[in-house]
Amino acid sequence: MFETIIDNTWAWLSLEWFFPATLIRFEWGNVYYLYILLAIPIVFIVRRIGNIPIRAKIAFNLRTTYNAWRPIIWLRFIPYVILGICLFCLIIALARPQQTKVQIKQMTEGIDILLAVDVSESMLLEDLSP
Repeated sequence: MFETIIDNTWAWLSLEWFFPATLIRFEWGNVYYLYILLAIPIVFIVRRIGNIPIRAKIAFNLRTTYNAWRPIIWLRFIPYVILGICLFCLIIALARPQQTKVQIKQMTEGIDILLAVDVSESMLLEDLSP
């Protein structure tokens, strides 16, 4: 029982929900919110343009102290990645994805057989001879 609960939980937490093939199968309550997904890269571009520093008049050579290829430098992008994921999930939630199961009634033809067995005590009596 515990294993089935874990399996069901992992099915709900799966990233397959965000695959394009899965998203296409949904019926959307507000389809127009999905167009806002195109604006997410624009948000980051505008934010990047707004943070361009003004160049200093005095030039410093920071190559000895600053190495752009250090792995720790990539940690500065974590807040942007988290912001992008949050915006994506929020917009998907606003679009209200709905998955419906449709049951189809099928008419079939066939023969129904009924077998009745009498197991009462009256069946234990001997029959009369003709």
